Amino acid sequence: MQPTSPVLRGHEHEEIVLAKNQPEYLSLPVLPIGSASDGILLTRWELSWRERLRALFVGEMYVQVMTFGQRLQPICPMVFPPGESD
Repeated sequence: MQPTSPVLRGHEHEEIVLAKNQPEYLSLPVLPIGSASDGILLTRWELSWRERLRALFVGEMYVQVMTFGQRLQPICPMVFPPGESD
């Protein structure tokens, strides 16, 4: 999987890139949503064909989070952008 930009089409000018100058990490385009105090960041990831087939047939996904010894922050994996449903 690769982080993808634009995170949400039509909001490209609002994006920021985390870890932009940190070669030990992937650069991560994020779109802040809600108010600044909410601290909610949206990312979009693109799956390779192999990953798409595995997800289709196996139905599993793994999430690795680096907390650096701090508390785990809430995460919400989703397949539709916020506010959109199937």
